[in-house]
Amino acid sequence: MKKAEFLGELRRYLEENLPDTDIEEAMEFYDGYFRQNMDMGKSEEEISGELGDPRLIGKTIVEANYKGPQRRANTERGRPKERETKEEPKSRVNLWIGICILLIAVLFLFGMAKFILFFLWPFLPVLIPAGIAVMLFRVIRKR
Repeated sequence: MKKAEFLGELRRYLEENLPDTDIEEAMEFYDGYFRQNMDMGKSEEEISGELGDPRLIGKTIVEANYKGPQRRANTERGRPKERETKEEPKSRVNLWIGICILLIAVLFLFGMAKFILFFLWPFLPVLIPAGIAVMLFRVIRKR
């Protein structure tokens, strides 16, 4: 795909979804990208092949403009306004779910430790000196 075709298709997609200032910013970026890579010896077809589908790029640009901490209100040319979403309740639910999972994990670990110690308790007088002996043997063997 030639540069003009790529940029034209990208512009058509963006014109349906973004204000003119954002469209021009994106078009300048991709025009510069083509120029920079053509200066390095690549053909227009190679560059457009690397970039991929211009509609997918346009979709990504639109999503980036409508999401994030600073949402952009778009009232130009009758485009739909962005809906406000309430993320507060969802984040609180996620927080409580995380706390519950953490609590269950801690209780499980304590239960497992208690279970293991219950069965190993009679063998601790033998296991501790054996462990120390193995560690000393390894240290001495390395020297």
